Amino acid sequence: ERNNFMIITYLGHSGFLAELEDVYFLFDYYKGEIPKLQKEKPLIVFVSHRHHDHYNRKIWDLRKEYPHVRYVISKDISMSERMRQRFSITEEDLKNILRAAPNQIYEMDICGKTALKIETFRSTDEGTAFYLTCGKHTLYHAGDLHLWLWQEEGEEWNRDMRNRFFRELEKLRG
Repeated sequence: ERNNFMIITYLGHSGFLAELEDVYFLFDYYKGEIPKLQKEKPLIVFVSHRHHDHYNRKIWDLRKEYPHVRYVISKDISMSERMRQRFSITEEDLKNILRAAPNQIYEMDICGKTALKIETFRSTDEGTAFYLTCGKHTLYHAGDLHLWLWQEEGEEWNRDMRNRFFRELEKLRG
């Protein structure tokens, strides 16, 4: 079936582009070249957190090229007046920016065709991880939800990290 296809393009580090029949999802764009996209197809840009290796501010330029771009960004990313002025983000643009907090469920309509369910998880570093349900598809993007074990941090720190990591993964069970 045509509506079952999904194309995943690796862009470097934690950056991926997922293409479904009705929508593109761009995750944690940091570097690499974004392929040419169909302008009429919605593009949803996800940013898991503010670190430079997950958030390239060039994502705001996508509004100039793609008329149906929307953003799902972690709440730790500043949307101050100064930042909005720097990237010419208008009040109208703000309607297309979802500020995502950990441990929430959001729903988004994609051009009246498809419902998108976004579940967020708390990162073990900063920001959020995303679990998407869109039609018959599910996608998971971890951001920096990772089992960060560092010998120099000591046993107590690593035990806490392990507990936090597996507590979040448990939410994905099933």
